Amino acid sequence: MKKLLSILTLTLVVTLGYSQNTYVGVSSGIAANPGGGWGADLRAGEISALNIGHYFNDKWGVEVNLSTSNHRMKNSAFIPGQEKVGMGIAYWSVGPSYVWARGEKMHIEVKPQIIYGMRGKMTNRRDFYLNDVNINDGVSSTWTGDTFNFKIGNSLVIGTGKLQLSIDVDYMGGNWKTFDVGDAELDMEDDLGSSSAFNRLMFSVGVRRSF
Repeated sequence: MKKLLSILTLTLVVTLGYSQNTYVGVSSGIAANPGGGWGADLRAGEISALNIGHYFNDKWGVEVNLSTSNHRMKNSAFIPGQEKVGMGIAYWSVGPSYVWARGEKMHIEVKPQIIYGMRGKMTNRRDFYLNDVNINDGVSSTWTGDTFNFKIGNSLVIGTGKLQLSIDVDYMGGNWKTFDVGDAELDMEDDLGSSSAFNRLMFSVGVRRSF
């Protein structure tokens, strides 16, 4: 199923790349303190995104988004040294876009999207032990998200030419599915006894180039 969705999305991107009314954008900003389960242990972090979109008419379009962010862990009385650890989160998403308000030189878009392939990766500068495993000793530790998580994006797009400014406010939510450390794959809720929920609010500013 995931492979089929990936192929369909790649076909969409290639098709849009050769179409009119297509745009490519980049942005950067801040991901606010995440919440839910393990997300509650993360601090706010930096976020960057690449998006490709296409307008079918004045109201409706579609957008594909690739996003990455970096976070530091909060101090913990239960896991000494947790503050040494950082976590990178990446995902790609696709969904429709709808222009619900349009002015003379700006418009507002609403973009509900389904998130595919959400991954989290632990990184740290010094030794850090989780369940007696040194994560900084060549042992990978990766979170994998559920097949379908979601994001609701809102963009204020300023400008009428080919180069436009975009101010974005996005909310994402969903669940982590598994946590891999070493050769072990653990279920977030069944094996770790932790809530798998994950959500966060993101603020970013970027530019987009229309074709």
